[in-house]
Amino acid sequence: MKTGKALTGGLAGAVLMTLVHNYFKENIKDAPRIDELGMEALKKILGKDTFSGKDELHQLSILSDLLSNGLAYSLAAASKKYPVWTGALIGGLIGLATTNIPQRLGLKKDFAANTIKTTLMSIAYYTFGGLVSGAIIKNQRN
Repeated sequence: MKTGKALTGGLAGAVLMTLVHNYFKENIKDAPRIDELGMEALKKILGKDTFSGKDELHQLSILSDLLSNGLAYSLAAASKKYPVWTGALIGGLIGLATTNIPQRLGLKKDFAANTIKTTLMSIAYYTFGGLVSGAIIKNQRN
């Protein structure tokens, strides 16, 4: 499969995952705040004084999420036979990492893994994004 098609599928899954996240954070109590986790990570990596305001930080956080998730999800194209399941596996692993690694890096775990509900929703978001990417990649092959 051509790299462009794989990246398109990966980015589409990342966009959909981000839209689902934004919907749930506005409408469900205790929904994950993956955007807040991303902003906290960027402040830690780039320095707190790097950003002129929260809007700039939020936009960079969303952009970095879309790029990193899109690249990761595009790896589903490596599976010639099972891209949908591969995408789901990739997404699930990203979700598990998102709920377990931040506190080891000195970030707040509250954003993605504050409660069992938050943890399961975080994992589900990423798994969904991977499923969508895998399905798009599979569809592009047909």
